[in-house]
Amino acid sequence: MTSSVVLIIRRDFQAAGSKVASDGSSVSITPEVLSPCSSGSASTLSYIIDDVAHTPVQQGLSCVYTPSTPLTDQDTIDASLSGPYSDATNGSLSILSVVTPLGLLGISNGPPTCTADLVSGQVICSGLNSGSFSVAVGSGTPVALGPIPNSGLVGSQSAFVPGLAPGKTVELFETTAGPNGGLRALTTLHLSTLEVQSTPTGSTITCQPGEAALTNRTW
Repeated sequence: MTSSVVLIIRRDFQAAGSKVASDGSSVSITPEVLSPCSSGSASTLSYIIDDVAHTPVQQGLSCVYTPSTPLTDQDTIDASLSGPYSDATNGSLSILSVVTPLGLLGISNGPPTCTADLVSGQVICSGLNSGSFSVAVGSGTPVALGPIPNSGLVGSQSAFVPGLAPGKTVELFETTAGPNGGLRALTTLHLSTLEVQSTPTGSTITCQPGEAALTNRTW
């Protein structure tokens, strides 16, 4: 006899390439392989919007979900791909659901991320659209982000923020207008020490014990 359980894992996977239209009119993806929203597929793609799952439909080569009202950056949107998983060791059958957050409106490379330079005090955030963004250290006052001069980086903004130090956090916010707008926290960067020493013969990288070299965490 086989058992069935559902496992929810937040990670990157193929459906993470889904994109919310810049006007919020749809969520879609054009898979590189047979579309998981096509009939007869063993896997099922869905979009979870503000904790409610929605099933996209096949439109040409794309899987598309069209909401009844346009989405905004205030909505929480995840992509979920569910399919059968068989454990060869005991014969049990599970339904594995892989879930990942999507990017802001008009962005297809995932949710925003930030990096911080503890020496210069500069915070750079990427994966941003044309909205209004700010960052704050801990519970401090948010500092507005702005374009990075002469960088050529699309979708990235930065600010010089006082008070950066190992052990602190930097939170990215977006401010949106309208009756359903407001200040929304997008991601939290956990700061730790990462030191690079360059010599004529090579480089040495030292990181804080117990901390990953990349500590940006998206929620």
